[in-house]
Amino acid sequence: MLSFRPPLDRPLRRPEYIRAMRDMLFVGGFAMPYGTIVGVAGPIFAGLMLQMGIEKAAIGLILSFAQITGLVQMVSFRLTDMVHPRKLVIGVGTIEILMTIVVITVPLWVPVEWRFPVVVVLIILAWSAAQTHVPTFNSWFASIIPADLRGRYISKRTFIQYVVGIAASLIAGRFIDLVPGLLGFAALYGVALVFGLATYWVLYATPLPQLSSTELADAAPESHFGRLMVPIRNPEYRRFITFNIVWTLVIAMPGPYYNVFMIDGLKLSYS
Repeated sequence: MLSFRPPLDRPLRRPEYIRAMRDMLFVGGFAMPYGTIVGVAGPIFAGLMLQMGIEKAAIGLILSFAQITGLVQMVSFRLTDMVHPRKLVIGVGTIEILMTIVVITVPLWVPVEWRFPVVVVLIILAWSAAQTHVPTFNSWFASIIPADLRGRYISKRTFIQYVVGIAASLIAGRFIDLVPGLLGFAALYGVALVFGLATYWVLYATPLPQLSSTELADAAPESHFGRLMVPIRNPEYRRFITFNIVWTLVIAMPGPYYNVFMIDGLKLSYS
């Protein structure tokens, strides 16, 4: 069972590490329904954009703008050493959720001809907020998993996320088939809001290991450039990043229009 005790900001004992690892399983599970519903690469978002009257080509541009915000991490990683990790991740993460959910209200207050630029601004703000706290969250996540358990634990967590994500996708798709129109999308975005906030509610109580000042000094490279070059010097990492770049390019080119084609071109149901 989840235990929502006051956050811990000190070196952790073994039972607290176990609790932190368990909490991260819940964090991953709660995040999946949220991401499945509001994710800009998903069919629900594509259907919502079509419902708003946004052109098909413009939907691909929205995803492109969202991906560009990944460059924010080139700067935001510095916040890991400047802002308390719990405040940064939960505070900025909550802002990201609220900015994303606001998209569902756009048809209520924005004329059709202005909906595309307004959605783009909201998505860029939301994704920039998400990219701002990602390095800090990754650092927090890595700090609670022992190296000898990391592979098995991440495999287990990924399996849980996939199962929850598949179930959420099927249920959300079936719901939109049964309740079409803006009302159906609004209901799903309400569900996404609940799961998104639940993710950070659990994360608030997740133990956070604190490195000593000596450990931080030893772990921190001397400069921004030095931090970027540490993984690049590893030949295995260079092979991995080359594969990842090629894979991403192949997937990213048709990806933005796949869901649009399935929904609007082939007239397939969401489920």
